[in-house]
Amino acid sequence: MDTEQCIRAGGDLKLTAMGSDALLAIDDHASAYYARQAMKHVLYTVVNSNAMNGIVHGVSVGKLPFANYYFILIAEAILAAALILWGTVAIVRRWMREKKAKQAK
Repeated sequence: MDTEQCIRAGGDLKLTAMGSDALLAIDDHASAYYARQAMKHVLYTVVNSNAMNGIVHGVSVGKLPFANYYFILIAEAILAAALILWGTVAIVRRWMREKKAKQAK
């Protein structure tokens, strides 16, 4: 699908410079209109996603320095670190026991 068709069909992100196979004919009024609409949709998406960054259901602005789901992410990171540490200690202890058993024979 070329750029003109894609933008007219609602493919707003076809405006990016990467992967563009054809330029828009901006001198055509319809093409200019669809290009403006596509750019408006892309910019509104970026602005609204940045404005709501970190705001989730149940969070009051100003109450917490970050969103509630960060507690879950921190707990998962701590659990993963603890499991890695436990696994490393278990492997080293087993290796030491096997080494000591070989020396005893």
